Amino acid sequence: MLRRLLQIALLVLFIGRVDAQTMDTIAVVDTVWHPAITADTLRLPLNFDEQLLIDINALGHDTLPTLDFTMAAFTHSIYVTLIAVPGTLYGLGWAFDDHHMAVTGMNTMLSTMTAGLTSTIVKAIVRRSRPYATLRGVRIPTGQEIGYSFPSGHSSTTWALSTALMLGYPKWYVIAPAILYASAVSISRPYVGVHYPTDILAGVVVGVGSALLIHALEDGITKNFPSLFPEKKPDEILTTQIAVIRIPF
Repeated sequence: MLRRLLQIALLVLFIGRVDAQTMDTIAVVDTVWHPAITADTLRLPLNFDEQLLIDINALGHDTLPTLDFTMAAFTHSIYVTLIAVPGTLYGLGWAFDDHHMAVTGMNTMLSTMTAGLTSTIVKAIVRRSRPYATLRGVRIPTGQEIGYSFPSGHSSTTWALSTALMLGYPKWYVIAPAILYASAVSISRPYVGVHYPTDILAGVVVGVGSALLIHALEDGITKNFPSLFPEKKPDEILTTQIAVIRIPF
């Protein structure tokens, strides 16, 4: 209201008197204010979560400046891995008539889709601003990103992918790279200034939970949609031949 009165006063001051007999109304057009990221709108960290974000984000400023390229590569790598890994596993499963591999490929795809959808819904509900839009001194080497901050979609989908792989192939040579990759992608998000550490933790919970859910539904999926997978081969019966050694007396 005060703003509108000031506009009318300025209008009268610079234009002059308005003849009420020749003009029925005065139309004052109000402008829409869009918040901009400026030094005046940013603040210092208030809690451990925000301070940890600042500490991680500052690693590449003076200490390890070459880390920007590596972290940016991990951040953007999910646009390839989230498609390539499930697609490759599923395709090879059909190519080699490997039921388990095709199922694992499908599980990774459904897990990442579930995690991504869950993250999107939670983001729309929580509506937490990105760190660079709130805190002073946050670097964004990969630029600003659309959407909200909580939870991290990168973390949720990457951990869903990695967990689904580990459940499908519980071998150390699968588990170790899967954990390292998901961890690298996750740490890259606060590094590039687009997520708080708590966003990452929430993303991990969403991702792991999504993979466990799809794994629990695996039998139902394969039973109700058998045409999506190669025919399951009967389990091979392992036989062990026992050699009888006769010793004459």
